[in-house]
Amino acid sequence: MWQRIVTIERYQKIRQEAWKGEERGSRVRILQKKRKIRRYESRKVGKKKEVYWEIVRYRKGSRKECSERDGKTICQSVPRYAEKRVKKKRRIDTFKEFPVYDTWVIYESYQYYKWKKIQTRGRKQKLHSPEVSLEIGAKGKPDRIGGIHSEYLVILHKKHRQSSQLIKFAILTNAKNYQSKYQLGQEIQFLSDKNGRPILDYGETFLDSKQASQKEKEFTESAPNSL
Repeated sequence: MWQRIVTIERYQKIRQEAWKGEERGSRVRILQKKRKIRRYESRKVGKKKEVYWEIVRYRKGSRKECSERDGKTICQSVPRYAEKRVKKKRRIDTFKEFPVYDTWVIYESYQYYKWKKIQTRGRKQKLHSPEVSLEIGAKGKPDRIGGIHSEYLVILHKKHRQSSQLIKFAILTNAKNYQSKYQLGQEIQFLSDKNGRPILDYGETFLDSKQASQKEKEFTESAPNSL
């Protein structure tokens, strides 16, 4: 099963909202504007005293260490160290969050927008695009194709090793594999991973039984003709 969706864009006057200076389209006309908080900014407002603790290493006496050298016992005094927590004070900067305002506008402008979708489907290997009729939008500008999205779904069944029950699964594949690798009624051998799932080609997606049924339903429902 396959489906191909073509998005048609139309040049028209539309109403939108944006920050002032970020309006899109041509012949922009501001209808309404207001001040709004766009972000918050941290600013230094002063200093404050802070008490903190620091680990300090200090000398705490010494100890005697002895070793044998050339048949003689040699001893020496080695310093001993310890650690303690020391309370200290310091001055640190203090900050406060302040709102930064900007102008939010509602405006009208002429631009291309997603107008409708035209969809075609099929169950055989032969692929074709939907018939597209481009009309004229505002200011005499013709419609244009905004994008083409294609999906290729292969429904497969495998036998359960113990019960011999047929288990349905599906693969989302590409156009090349759909037309050459997967033939109707043909048995296909897959290598499997440790979970028993087939090892697929790069870019293919495995769908379990539930996902396969949902995707199959999506492919067979009536196609939308507009956004």
